[in-house]
Amino acid sequence: MKSLLTVLILAGMIMAASCSGDAPKVAEKQAAQTVASEKVILQVEGMTCENCVKAVNKALENCEGVIEHQVSLAESAAVVAFDPAKINPEKIIAAIEKVGYKAKMPATE
Repeated sequence: MKSLLTVLILAGMIMAASCSGDAPKVAEKQAAQTVASEKVILQVEGMTCENCVKAVNKALENCEGVIEHQVSLAESAAVVAFDPAKINPEKIIAAIEKVGYKAKMPATE
């Protein structure tokens, strides 16, 4: 009985994810847990409001290989976890710049 309940719960979770359109993102995040990933922190210039943050988030969501990201208006930065087999920091920067913002790797000391 417990195994049937577990199967039903899992099926419900899968159905909910696929109905919401998040199934590919959920699958990519689950796969990312088993794939080696890298993280980059980018300075993002030109963001002045939450709509700017949304635009950068959308650009990152559309990048194949970006696993997770967090964009901060206050810090003028984006923290991006990515699969280096699919994308590199230069392509991530290009995606941000394509939507109108200047992105660069922080200066190293």
